[in-house]
Amino acid sequence: NTFEWVAEDVTPQREVLRGIPADSVPWWMGMMAQGGAINFYDIEDIPGQKEKEILRPQGIKSILVVPIIFKSVLHGFIGFDECRFHREWKDEDVRILRAISEIITGKIRHDRVKESLAESETKYRQLFEMESDALFLIENDTGRVLEVNPAASEMYGYGREDFLQMCNTQVSAEPEETRKVRSEHLTAVPIRYHKKSDGTVFPVEISARHFTWKGRDVHLATIRDISRRIKTEEEKRKLDQRLQQSQKMEAIGTLAGGIAHDFNNILSGIMGFTEIAILNLPED
Repeated sequence: NTFEWVAEDVTPQREVLRGIPADSVPWWMGMMAQGGAINFYDIEDIPGQKEKEILRPQGIKSILVVPIIFKSVLHGFIGFDECRFHREWKDEDVRILRAISEIITGKIRHDRVKESLAESETKYRQLFEMESDALFLIENDTGRVLEVNPAASEMYGYGREDFLQMCNTQVSAEPEETRKVRSEHLTAVPIRYHKKSDGTVFPVEISARHFTWKGRDVHLATIRDISRRIKTEEEKRKLDQRLQQSQKMEAIGTLAGGIAHDFNNILSGIMGFTEIAILNLPED
């Protein structure tokens, strides 16, 4: 972009300046890239021939230009030129231009930061929306819900606007325990019982990250419904109990079989000796 301010009796050259390729004025661009100032009482003293060929038709007699550099990259330049007479530029003129250049650089920096923040916000908003676990942004002092993702609505049965009028204790079946997450800045809660909009109570696992957001002390709670996990663990526990009972019965059976076998061996000896004794008895 090219901007130009001229005195009332000077013809604007904005359209002419717009069509000049940067690589056609190598000396000029080299000076700007190095951060130097182009300061000439008479443009005929400029080393670059092409530069003089561009400036002469505009009627420029004297010129002062400084670069606009941000993060070591040349973004443009700003300057004064005199078309009515030859002017000797003072150090104050150079300082004024440098100051204006810094203001413009500051604006570029500000815009880049805003763009970066907007991109980050968009990226994290997408991640926030896509997360399968319920996410709650909660103000620590009040417990007020500041933001939720769609998964939270699906899990609890409330709409986003409903959540934004609620406190986090309103979705908890254990409000006092829930307050501890805020007051004690807990970061992990293995199991807590929450309730849905229809009153259904279900187990959840919570992890939290505490930080400052827009001047507020908040935490981001990631909440996972662990109903299936609890059910699976309970079924596994019952199966383990049955297996242990079965193993006990098997052991008892093995023990009983061993005892019967040993007892049978003893009886066999007794019966054998009894039969021999009977044979040795006199007939009368």
